[in-house]
Amino acid sequence: MNKETFIRPEIFSWAGIRIVEAAEGRSRLELQVEDHHRGGAGTNAINGGIVAYLFDGLLGMAVRSVWTEDVVRHATISLNIQYQRLVNVKETLVGCGHVTKAGGTTVFAVGEVYDDWGLVAASCTGIYRLFRRPVRSPDSQ
Repeated sequence: MNKETFIRPEIFSWAGIRIVEAAEGRSRLELQVEDHHRGGAGTNAINGGIVAYLFDGLLGMAVRSVWTEDVVRHATISLNIQYQRLVNVKETLVGCGHVTKAGGTTVFAVGEVYDDWGLVAASCTGIYRLFRRPVRSPDSQ
């Protein structure tokens, strides 16, 4: 699936996020860090709200990459973020995510973001709801 065919780019572009990969249940996003992204814990680190936004997009793109033809949209049920350390990056915040389990209407995914030293700065688990087209029986036509 071509990443440009299933996402409205303005959802990410206004924040400076770029989709690097979104295929086969995996995703990789990059955030070009600007001054307005900073301020985590009163420091120069990336703000936790920005990291949370990146995680929702990161896991959501992994989920989107496993849609079947009958899926029309998905929605976030929950995100659980663990901040292991301040998210210190100079220019580019990188996140990687993947689907761990997909069922009929529920998909589970995990992700991590890395600091400039390649260490996991935060991790996330997410649960997403899939919405499918209604199945029509031959009698309903």
